[in-house]
Amino acid sequence: MTQATVPSSTLVGVDAIDVEVQVDVSAGLPAFTIVGLGDTAVLEARDRVRAALRSSGFDFPNARVTVNLAPSPVRKHGTGFDLPIAVGVLAATGQVPRDVLAAVSVGELGLDGSVRSVPGMLAHAIAAPLRGLPLLASVDALMAAQTVKECVVHPLGSLGVLRQGLPPASARMAAAPPADIPVPDFLEVTDSPWPRGPLRSRRPVGSDCCWWDRRDRRRRCWHGACRRYSLRWTTPRS
Repeated sequence: MTQATVPSSTLVGVDAIDVEVQVDVSAGLPAFTIVGLGDTAVLEARDRVRAALRSSGFDFPNARVTVNLAPSPVRKHGTGFDLPIAVGVLAATGQVPRDVLAAVSVGELGLDGSVRSVPGMLAHAIAAPLRGLPLLASVDALMAAQTVKECVVHPLGSLGVLRQGLPPASARMAAAPPADIPVPDFLEVTDSPWPRGPLRSRRPVGSDCCWWDRRDRRRRCWHGACRRYSLRWTTPRS
């Protein structure tokens, strides 16, 4: 019995924070414990990982399995830790080559061993190159991850592929041409044509667009239009 450390990440706001999934398999009464300030979805990974390993033809160790999500003070949430926990258990028990530990693993596991995408894959793809590591994620996450030029993605469809080590890196897909963004027609703005000029010209961030009226409906409407184009809304002093 041994240990394994799998690089991963978790979302804090819109950023992905580095996390290490430390797996220890030792002798003792059979148990599966996850520590490190994880939410309910993280704790439920025990059942998904156990079922996914058995469905993929692997053996779940009949021993004491302890998983630590470091750093502990950072709250972890979501199902993206299913894949790194499974990779850590397989590497610690010698069922897969240890080169699978050289990639940032993020993904949800199905009970049949399939790997699924999780929200925030773009943030995870941005964080992986900053650690000098590729990204191990589902095939569904390939489109979002390849928008990051520096990110090398190893797409994984199911856990069974890991028997031969990391899957081959995917070739970068050609970017689609940008779509035309329609200009709004300001139908929600009525009765006051004079402020439409600065709104349509899209003045720089921080520009003032001042309007005062006793009818709250019109004032709120202009406030929303200004906020759409990052114009600062001000109210004249009485």
